[in-house]
Amino acid sequence: MKLRNILPTLFTKKKKALVIVGPTASGKSSLAIEVAKKYNGEIISCDSRQIYKGLEIFSGAVTDETSDGVKHHIVSLVEPGETFSADCFTKEALRYIDQITEKEKLPIVAGGTGFWAQSLLYESVFPQVEPDYAFRETLESYTIKDLLEMLKQQDPERAKTVDPQNKKRIIRSLEIVRAVGKVPRAKHVSRKGYTFVLVYLSPEKEILDKRIRNNVSARMDQGLIKESEQALANLNEQQIIELGLGFKHVLDLQSGKISRADFAALMVQQEIGYAKRQKTFFKKLFKKYRGPKIHITDMDSHVRLKKTESLL
Repeated sequence: MKLRNILPTLFTKKKKALVIVGPTASGKSSLAIEVAKKYNGEIISCDSRQIYKGLEIFSGAVTDETSDGVKHHIVSLVEPGETFSADCFTKEALRYIDQITEKEKLPIVAGGTGFWAQSLLYESVFPQVEPDYAFRETLESYTIKDLLEMLKQQDPERAKTVDPQNKKRIIRSLEIVRAVGKVPRAKHVSRKGYTFVLVYLSPEKEILDKRIRNNVSARMDQGLIKESEQALANLNEQQIIELGLGFKHVLDLQSGKISRADFAALMVQQEIGYAKRQKTFFKKLFKKYRGPKIHITDMDSHVRLKKTESLL
């Protein structure tokens, strides 16, 4: 069915949104901007690395200069060191979907954070275990990294699926493990009141690896290191490590443990590894999703736009 035939139904009482996901450097942002420009849309970022202020180069976030005039939401939102979980994202994303739909525009969610995409597509029903506030208090002083390691030891399967940036969710998981031995698998049910059209971009590995190398090189030239050092100046070492995104390499560069060339190579290695994990997650998410969906491996922008339109 063609987009021109189905587009009016996107603005019915049951809210609908286009959701574009895929690994880093797969072209999600460019496709989202193309669709938004052609069909009067606004973009909601689904990227846990692009929410931080002052790290636009490091994270590859869309800026006013690169947005091509398309409105973007949930970008450069919080300071480095602040927590922004999948729950926070879902609440904000649904709010923007509602607002964009009310303006009779097309909501387009685009990004590579799998936990966030899953949190938006589904409502999770967790086991009924009474809260143990005394136990929670004993865990509050631990870092997210330490808590996640505890969960890996006690319930490896839950550690694979929990939002790694959500300290409250990790503590809750440990609380459930303490009460019943392990966290029963959460039931994921389709989100009520919304229909999501899922587009999964997944180029061939050789093409993706080349794009990642080019992206890292371009961001280095744009001032990635200087930006990172400025943004992290007010954080302690533990906060920087918990922030992830490869910032440990920034610390190693500052201390002289590695060279600039080493830093670039480590960034490429990290991004390629991250893309592999993203593809694994999205492959499972795509297979499970029962709504309208399409898997696109082609990198040609015209082909991508045409296939996306045919899905809508």
